[in-house]
Amino acid sequence: MSPMRTGAACTVLLAAVLGTAGCVVEVPLPSERSTTAAPTLDEQPDLPAEADAPSAVEADIEDRVFALANDARDEEGVGPLERHDGLDAVARRWSQYLAQEGLELAHNPGVADQVPEGWRAVGENVGWLDDGGVLDVEEVADRVHEGWMESPGHRENLLREDYTHLGVGVSHDPEHGYYLTQNFATYP
Repeated sequence: MSPMRTGAACTVLLAAVLGTAGCVVEVPLPSERSTTAAPTLDEQPDLPAEADAPSAVEADIEDRVFALANDARDEEGVGPLERHDGLDAVARRWSQYLAQEGLELAHNPGVADQVPEGWRAVGENVGWLDDGGVLDVEEVADRVHEGWMESPGHRENLLREDYTHLGVGVSHDPEHGYYLTQNFATYP
């Protein structure tokens, strides 16, 4: 994937995880930082019990990412996803962890255990964007969403018909950029 540009250099990195019945499967995707998929960490890091509340900008990006997901599904004739506070919390906690540590993009190794109970399928998309502080809310959300839609594994998660719910978490660190996580789940 090559860097995306509009007025200033921006880099978007993406990773996707598909999962069913608690089984997490990595989808290999190239990135600027690595020629392999973003890794799943070997061990579950010590995450805080609760995510910090998002800033106003982070919350606006989360809302836009959620809306873009349902717009894409509508365009493909797939039913809408419902927003899920519990999935938001899992996604936000993971994005905050990555941003605060300035880590390479990675999947949450404990996502299946952290998603609220009752799910039949779970998936995760992770993205990173370093915009140098020049993009607005819509541009940040649009660029990461566009990257996800152009990537087969991410697109599959976004358009998977049996997913019923979505949680979105965004965290920004001025030194490390934006980290975005989407957690999908199927609930009866």
